[in-house]
Amino acid sequence: MLTRVLKSLRSWDLLFVAAVVIALGFLAWWPFDVVRVTTKGIKWTDLVVAFGIPVTIGITAVFALHQLREAEKSRYAALAADLTRRWDEDSLIESRRALIMHNHDEIRDIIAATFKDGITDEEADAFFVLQKLPNFIETLAAIESEFGLEREFVNRLWGSVIVSSWDRWSAAVEFVRDQPGGENAFKNFQRLVDDLRELRAKAGA
Repeated sequence: MLTRVLKSLRSWDLLFVAAVVIALGFLAWWPFDVVRVTTKGIKWTDLVVAFGIPVTIGITAVFALHQLREAEKSRYAALAADLTRRWDEDSLIESRRALIMHNHDEIRDIIAATFKDGITDEEADAFFVLQKLPNFIETLAAIESEFGLEREFVNRLWGSVIVSSWDRWSAAVEFVRDQPGGENAFKNFQRLVDDLRELRAKAGA
């Protein structure tokens, strides 16, 4: 939670955080300096202590936040490169191609066939090809939720495909959820689609 908050900070946010830290530091030291000034008069060492320590704390806080942002950028770049590489792998290209060749009822029937006895090799092959894409999106949605992958970033790269894929897979997912043990099938996928639709609606408003 703290990481998600800190990584969202922008330059003005960092300046504000630094100002708050300096102010709090000054308030923490000010009562002691009032005593010194009242009893001994103003000394330059008192002023250095009164202002130097909070300023140092503020600069340290800004530096730490900046380092965190840079680390987050590096992590995002590495993660984006890995996900993009996976997206362009032959297996996912094949799955996306299979997806556009079937409507939502046909996909549901293909998935339903895997729950019956005596499934054919052709039905099994069709299932394993189709399920690679929703499995990837389910993983992507889990990463977005658990590790703070920005929703806007996901939307820019894969938003249209994710939403359209859910439209074709929703009937199959409903079927799977009606089966014993399948109640939570593709929950992350559905949640991500809902979030992306909300994001797109706001952007279009």
